[in-house]
Amino acid sequence: MTIKAITESLSTARFATYQLPILGGASPEQCLGIYLWNKQLASAFLPALQVIEISLRNAIYQSWIAHEEEQVELNFQPQDWEKEKGRIDKLWFVNKFTRHNNFIAWSNIQTAEKQLNYERKPLNQENFISKLTLGFWVSMVQKDFDVQKNLTLHYGHI
Repeated sequence: MTIKAITESLSTARFATYQLPILGGASPEQCLGIYLWNKQLASAFLPALQVIEISLRNAIYQSWIAHEEEQVELNFQPQDWEKEKGRIDKLWFVNKFTRHNNFIAWSNIQTAEKQLNYERKPLNQENFISKLTLGFWVSMVQKDFDVQKNLTLHYGHI
């Protein structure tokens, strides 16, 4: 495949970014080199981003569970803690959203459930956590997220 064929296979708008004078890409070969270098650089960050993503998902989930356990300890006698903690909704992040209160989150949950069913995996918290996108979890900590209608996070546990 020639340089011309490769550059033509990339969208003109996409490749134009690498032709900007600030990047110094004067020739199509240099621009393609910058494009490929950028791809390598981005891929080097992937393992760190995956760790951050998994850590964020788990921290949000665990924070909510810790909060609920604290509520049990505040509101019940010690002899009832084990029983009451057993009643904590382990799928709170799945059950919290409906088509009406957050269509996008609900839609993400539906997609995850379909994938899990297709893969014949149990519909448990670990499998849902891994299937839901980073965007689903990030939306829970965004400032415009309506905590009154949906969820309150307590950051002291993260």
